[in-house]
Amino acid sequence: MAGNNPSAIDALGFAYETGQGKPKDLAKAVAHYTDAAEAGLDMGLFHLANCYAEGIGVAKDQAEASKYFQQAADKGHASAAYNMGLRLYDGRGLPEDKMQAVQMFRKAADAGHIGASYNVGVYYLSTRGPQQSDTSAVEWFTKAAKRGHADAATNLAMCYMSGRGVAQDRDEARRWLEVAAEGGHKQAKAMLAQNWQGEGLGSNKQDGMIIDNPREEL
Repeated sequence: MAGNNPSAIDALGFAYETGQGKPKDLAKAVAHYTDAAEAGLDMGLFHLANCYAEGIGVAKDQAEASKYFQQAADKGHASAAYNMGLRLYDGRGLPEDKMQAVQMFRKAADAGHIGASYNVGVYYLSTRGPQQSDTSAVEWFTKAAKRGHADAATNLAMCYMSGRGVAQDRDEARRWLEVAAEGGHKQAKAMLAQNWQGEGLGSNKQDGMIIDNPREEL
């Protein structure tokens, strides 16, 4: 019995949403997520945000989705902070604010989200103005690459190849390309196959740099 246990109530909502162990009933899923969220459970808030974001059992409402993602993020939920970062970065459901987006990505990264660490690196490398910092980009790419993020390892390799934000080191560049290739990165594999000796990232280039996973996490 779920009783007054918010985690159990949230789990029951998930069962109704997915049809795992319960007949699929999206209205009941939302009701249980709402109860868990009102009890302050970060996962309940996150699940309720997803319902509003995707129109699961309720009408789509991106403002409500952002509200609940923010509340979950404030409680330390890594994926909620990541999703808020994405929303702020491209103005999805709320005004665009890249500086605040980076703060949310940092919050997610601090909570253990690897892709968020990569996104912080992307921001520092590609932004214009006083916030731009190749050194900071390398720092964040390194954090993500060491935890197996193949895109981060590829960008880190190109930084080493070009000496951007770090001393030029072709051996280190190749090492990170090998790490990325082992992680399944197609571009890194192609570079190694061609015995790549390129210039890396030029001062105005954004080769291979994208905000990681533009889809929100469910």
